[in-house]
Amino acid sequence: MGRVTVQIVRDWVARFNARGSDGLIDGRAPGKPSLLNDDQRAALAQAIERGPTPYLDGVVRWRLCDMAQWLWGKSVSR
Repeated sequence: MGRVTVQIVRDWVARFNARGSDGLIDGRAPGKPSLLNDDQRAALAQAIERGPTPYLDGVVRWRLCDMAQWLWGKSVSR
């Protein structure tokens, strides 16, 4: 009827039995843990907000590969 398989219904019943109606609410999947710690994320956010300094960073705008190199250089020096 709702185009779901029996296995999905079983999963819903198991989640309901384990956690009640809150178990039926989709939550965030645990996923892969972050590769950056809190200090690195804060430094990255500041660098993005500040933008690159051409004579220091060698670029006039950030690209993903530039940010990765910048971050790698910062994390190696720590």
